[in-house]
Amino acid sequence: MSVNWGSVADWVSGIGSLAAVVTALYLARASNKIRLRVHVGHRIVLAAGQQAEPPQFLQIGAVNIGSRFARITNVGYRVGVRRKQFAIQSIEANSMSSGMPADLSDGQEARWMIPLDLSDNWIERFARDFLLPNWKIRLWSARVQVHTSVGRVFEASFEPSIKKKLAAECARQVAAGG
Repeated sequence: MSVNWGSVADWVSGIGSLAAVVTALYLARASNKIRLRVHVGHRIVLAAGQQAEPPQFLQIGAVNIGSRFARITNVGYRVGVRRKQFAIQSIEANSMSSGMPADLSDGQEARWMIPLDLSDNWIERFARDFLLPNWKIRLWSARVQVHTSVGRVFEASFEPSIKKKLAAECARQVAAGG
């Protein structure tokens, strides 16, 4: 039995060409997507010569890790497993927070700082309005969302430090009967 090596070479060449086309299409499509890395956590801001207690913030950040331009239109929250709740965070642009919309080129970052030590405390309101009464499950499911102008939504879990503060506040409110 003789093997026709010419037809085997044709097959191998055809498979190689198909693999090259599929790879090129995949790379072209992947480079056209918006890619953001989102984080959210507790931050303390220190200043030189500061005498008073340093201010505390919830910091939401987004970094463009792709090569495509991204416009961020809103940041917000998603809480719940079956019956999800959504909220948009109102943020004013200042020296510590980016404005809305935030335009990010490759490698740029936007940051939004929400004060935690005001009389209208974000931790107390978030625990009361979004986590109670089933706060353990709802805190586990809580995510920060970053919305883009093309309809993509990027999510991130709260860092452990902010989860710990929210859990303590929920336990305090439950013990207080609220």
